[in-house]
Amino acid sequence: MKKNTSGLFLITVIVVIMILGLTFVFRDSIFNGQAQSTPQHTSKVVVTSKAATSKNTSVSSSHNHDSSGNQITDEDVVGVWVNHINKDIHQQITFLSNHTWKENQHGQTNIYSGKWKITGPYTINLSPYDEDIRFTKNNFNEMTVISYDHVLTKNKAS
Repeated sequence: MKKNTSGLFLITVIVVIMILGLTFVFRDSIFNGQAQSTPQHTSKVVVTSKAATSKNTSVSSSHNHDSSGNQITDEDVVGVWVNHINKDIHQQITFLSNHTWKENQHGQTNIYSGKWKITGPYTINLSPYDEDIRFTKNNFNEMTVISYDHVLTKNKAS
């Protein structure tokens, strides 16, 4: 009886190890919804923003867009953003290409500053404040500071 029990235990352990191994092999397809054999896009993508379209120029991006083309890039973020809704705070945030940002508010220059990074298809995060900003999905010239519900629009000159 002991031999049958230990044999059954050994088979169970082997099956569990095989299942775990398959899970790791196919984790990309499980978590990303795509098969591993699907080629990853690594080529340079050319993005045309609304501002660039009006000038008949294009903006080059080294970031990959998803299949629908709806994912923010560094070029979408970089520029001067102004709060045109809550005008009494005179809020202006400048995002630079070196991933730094600075904010002017209430007539004070550089009242806040730090680093920024893209954290999702429509979201950036501002450190050191851990502040999330979400871009409007169909208009990358508008963003919302989520915790304050401040809506900012990109200056056309940016």
